[in-house]
Amino acid sequence: IVQTLEYNGNYDVCCYVKAVSFKKVLNPSFEGYLEIEFKPYTPYWYSIPTSSPTLLDGEIKSIVNYSNLYETYKPKVKITNRGVSSTNIKVINESNNTFIEVLGLNSNEVVIIDCKMGTVINSDNINRFEVLQDYNLLELSKGNNNIRLNGNAKVEFICEFPIII
Repeated sequence: IVQTLEYNGNYDVCCYVKAVSFKKVLNPSFEGYLEIEFKPYTPYWYSIPTSSPTLLDGEIKSIVNYSNLYETYKPKVKITNRGVSSTNIKVINESNNTFIEVLGLNSNEVVIIDCKMGTVINSDNINRFEVLQDYNLLELSKGNNNIRLNGNAKVEFICEFPIII
């Protein structure tokens, strides 16, 4: 279950929870309801931007890491190869010099790289980890991050920044 609310107009805040107990409550007319106790999956809430930047070849855009934690955030990155296979695609965070570089995607292949988990899965649910070069993973520092794309691709960011409320 996800509880989402708008916070500050720039992003939504959500908490992931699971039900841990149920109790049936009935009145004398046998009308009733369930009392459900929930427990959060993590100690954090998450700020989810209402829009995510999309980059095309040569573009530079800013991504704001809304997290109020001290560590960097490792996003999920969706890369669509818009060229021929074996094109170099490099996504660079110019603010902290981290990057992702992929080689060997098929033409029009789509992969989602989870920089936190270190997975590369394509739209056919096939592991494509071997396309990563040097096994570098992109990180977003707290605040503004300038992201540049080199290569004939379309890049979308899937972010849920952990926050403490």
